[in-house]
Amino acid sequence: MPHRYHLACYVSEEIFEQFKSLAQSRHMTVTGLLRRLITSKLDGETLLPPAEAERNPLFIARALDGLL
Repeated sequence: MPHRYHLACYVSEEIFEQFKSLAQSRHMTVTGLLRRLITSKLDGETLLPPAEAERNPLFIARALDGLL
């Protein structure tokens, strides 16, 4: 079995609650959504459909800033 590595970061309560709400709206866990965000970015894909991404640039910027 391949070795798995753990990534972690600290965010404000506000960012956590927003990210948690996004995960719940997609019927995912926070961990699952974070993993998808990371793998999507590494693969050059976008997490959100283009129309939704255009409506949410502030959230995306704040979420990524908080995660990094």
